[in-house]
Amino acid sequence: PLLHHGGSNIMLGCTLENCLNKFLDAEKVENYFCHRCWHGAALKYLSVTGATETDIEKIKSCGGDDHCDCKTSLHLERMPWSNSYSHILKQLIIARFPKLLCIQVQRASLDMFGESVKLTGHIAFPFVLDLSLFTPSSIGLNIEKIQMSQYQKPETSRNSGMYRLVTVVEHFGRTGSGHYTVYRSVRVASESDEGEEDCDDPCEDLSWFSISDSEVYRVSESDVLGAEASLLFYERL
Repeated sequence: PLLHHGGSNIMLGCTLENCLNKFLDAEKVENYFCHRCWHGAALKYLSVTGATETDIEKIKSCGGDDHCDCKTSLHLERMPWSNSYSHILKQLIIARFPKLLCIQVQRASLDMFGESVKLTGHIAFPFVLDLSLFTPSSIGLNIEKIQMSQYQKPETSRNSGMYRLVTVVEHFGRTGSGHYTVYRSVRVASESDEGEEDCDDPCEDLSWFSISDSEVYRVSESDVLGAEASLLFYERL
């Protein structure tokens, strides 16, 4: 969530959309060491210096992970690029629309003394969320230029990224202890509903209930929207 500068309180007027935009923003990572880049530089070095085919093939066939022994086995740990750190940009993307979307609001943090504190404050969230607004094409990334072999592209059909709020979890207390309550939406059917087609409004005819241990009682939509949510569950329409 968006915080007041240097504080543990969430900024007044903070929304779920603000949090998602911040979560998906490009982040500058300092002092980053890329093992894949190291293997590329090592391959060029071995090729120029006339290394054996066995050594070159070892670099080529290596997966380039953090635990390989290429640096020590080929005696390249003293090469200039072996201890070179740089900065990169890291950015998360939404590659597919899940059937059930769970959003956790990170309310646990550390203060300047290293003590665990709870981030307090309200984050406004909608009953209907359009997740398509946060896909790569909507936040300035060209998805065609990103290697997406292990992901699916977000669907482009109408309403494919629309979600309806079904559950809100609220925590009372401090970090490490306290009590959780749940707001749950239920579609209450009546005799007049029999034989009727589904309503176009995803939030119509829904009743909300508060659940706290064995206590269950009906609440209004304003009660739900006023919760300081820790978890939000959205169901895809």
